[in-house]
Amino acid sequence: MKKIVSALIAVMTLIPLAANAQSSYYDNYFKELGEMSYFTNCVYHPFMSEYSASIRKEWDLAYSQSCDTPSYTFDSSTKSFNMVFADMEDLKVTSSNEDVITFEIKDYDPSAEEKYFEEYPKLYESYTLEQINSGYKKYTEKPTWWEYSGFTTEPKTWWEAYGLKSEPTSLKEVIIVPHSFGKTTATFSLGDEKLGTEEMVIRQYLFNKDSKQRLAEYINSLDDKNYTDLLFDINDYTTEEKYQLEYEISDDEDISDIIKAMKGKDIAVNFKGYTNDGYDINYVLNGKDITGEIKEGLNYYADVSLEESEYKKEIDGLLGDKNLIYIDFAYHGELPSKYETSIPVRNYVNNLLGYDCINDYEKCSTEDYEKKVKDFYESETFTLLYYNPETKQMEKILDNLKATENGYVNISLDHFSSYVLIRTSDYEPAAIDELTNPATKDNILTIVATLIISMVALGLFIRKYQENN
Repeated sequence: MKKIVSALIAVMTLIPLAANAQSSYYDNYFKELGEMSYFTNCVYHPFMSEYSASIRKEWDLAYSQSCDTPSYTFDSSTKSFNMVFADMEDLKVTSSNEDVITFEIKDYDPSAEEKYFEEYPKLYESYTLEQINSGYKKYTEKPTWWEYSGFTTEPKTWWEAYGLKSEPTSLKEVIIVPHSFGKTTATFSLGDEKLGTEEMVIRQYLFNKDSKQRLAEYINSLDDKNYTDLLFDINDYTTEEKYQLEYEISDDEDISDIIKAMKGKDIAVNFKGYTNDGYDINYVLNGKDITGEIKEGLNYYADVSLEESEYKKEIDGLLGDKNLIYIDFAYHGELPSKYETSIPVRNYVNNLLGYDCINDYEKCSTEDYEKKVKDFYESETFTLLYYNPETKQMEKILDNLKATENGYVNISLDHFSSYVLIRTSDYEPAAIDELTNPATKDNILTIVATLIISMVALGLFIRKYQENN
């Protein structure tokens, strides 16, 4: 049969370790996970397919799992997270590094697919036009289930619906058995015919805060020899910085153990948080840039808000009735390295321009709106101010900051406390200083008093001189 070359989404299942698994930190990691299914791009997991491959044929059962919000269309992916092939009795899969991955092949039972094919048309009948129009394509009248699902003709059998041209006499499921972190090349063959290869890497991909200790242990286990094998680059879409690991931070945890493990190593971790209005706020830190003291309690969590701040009352009293972006860090103090991140300013700019994009989305979907926002980014700059709780004054840290075209302002800090971003044209330091700085008022009074005394003294001197002459 004709081979079709297409991109492969590697789909993998964790099963109990084989008896020859190495006894190590990695071995324990897999044992703790147990039997769980994972797939690329959708669920965060230790498995990633590093390259596209060419092993897929027109007679394999569709196995690409969807990552999107469940839709009303027919789901033509298998109910297994593994690769399933039809009519390939002599299928063989070998690994170039069996210490990392081995493969098992077993018969696959398609009864779940058959049942779903029977039940779906009935289920589709219960969907309303409003429900099926929740997708990107809109209909004036309800289409048939198969038209809505992208078929050109109605599939009459389950195997047609799953992309096969004839009913399979057998189905084979390829199971990936992990043993350790690292890379391997999987070679797929049918008898003596080589179908293709797939480069695979098993790595730890940590995202949730419960893995703080595990992430620190994992980074400690790395050395210069296996960075390349176990890590690969991910791009931060806001700054284009590259990182290898990601960790979602919260406002009440000490991550100093992670930072200590990173120190001196050429490993970049993206510490990920969120603003109060739902935007990402990312900080990519490379271990080789950590040079200062790492203090207990260190945390990179930032609370970014248009409405709230720990020192809102004091800041508003100093700056007056201005639109501000409040930035409060959970940790206060000096940092072991330069902190660089991007602060989202889109909603702040919307407020300044008089747009409420949350409640009036259509108004914010016009060319006029986009032009106004673009003009603002090009013509305006921002100033970053620090609120000093000891002097109870605002101190300018950075100015003339430009927003990126996607609505972020880049800032750099070496100390965490409470800050605000303000449009530079709204910041009037001289006027604010005159109104709010007691030291300035005292100086003015002193100068004025000195001038008055000097003028009185000069007048008396002149009068005395005239009397004597």
